[in-house]
Amino acid sequence: MIKGRPDIIKHLSGRGAKAFILLLAIFFVFLSSEQAFSQIVTSFNSKINIGATPIKMNIDGTGLLYVAAGRGDVVVYNTNTGATEKTIKVSKYLNSVAFDQSGKIYAGEYFRNGKGSVSVYAPDGQYIYSLGKGVGEFGSPVSMVVANDLLYVVDSLNHVVKVYGTDNGSFRFSFGGNGFGNGQFVSPSSIAYDSVNNEIYVSNYTTDHARVQVFAPNGVYKRTIGVFGGYGPGNLTKPHGVYVYENRVYIADIYQNHIAVFDRLG
Repeated sequence: MIKGRPDIIKHLSGRGAKAFILLLAIFFVFLSSEQAFSQIVTSFNSKINIGATPIKMNIDGTGLLYVAAGRGDVVVYNTNTGATEKTIKVSKYLNSVAFDQSGKIYAGEYFRNGKGSVSVYAPDGQYIYSLGKGVGEFGSPVSMVVANDLLYVVDSLNHVVKVYGTDNGSFRFSFGGNGFGNGQFVSPSSIAYDSVNNEIYVSNYTTDHARVQVFAPNGVYKRTIGVFGGYGPGNLTKPHGVYVYENRVYIADIYQNHIAVFDRLG
């Protein structure tokens, strides 16, 4: 077991692993919904003792799966063997995880008082620093992704995406803001990076304005995928997770208990 500061976590890539992890990610999102899955290829939860509720996860280019567990650990699994590679102690407030190509781990934490933080760990689990002012830099960092040497952090309580350099953790820019217009958010819930087309996808969780918006890496709005509505093609109600794979966009809608699939243009 690797010990770090009692605080916070890692992200994604790999082709064969990607397809496998897509199914696994969907399984975690709908862990409580038997209706959503009549056929599941495999499940780490049935083969490996996670020991707590899996909250968020990401996979790196070598096939290592990073799971943010509800007990406050980042558990690293080998997707080829299912074996546990290591466990990094963070804290019970852990709620998101990402990583960069250098192996640094980014751990998002929400303290349930409107204050959150993101701490950075070395590959061996040693605490390095926290982004910005530490606790209070974010309201609730619910989702993160690394793209083009930048860390994108979804702050759900403040309705923005904040962007930091992965070289030294310095703040670069933010985009979004509370509202219903193009490029604005109300309780954004998840973020994904399309490395093929160099685009950022952000899901908006709030009912009546449920959607996924697509941005350029500099935060400029490009288009919207899905519209709020009841059951039916193209409708979203509470999109809680988004993932992009081979020009298709997979959106986990926790109200409708299904995965909505769009092409990248919506």
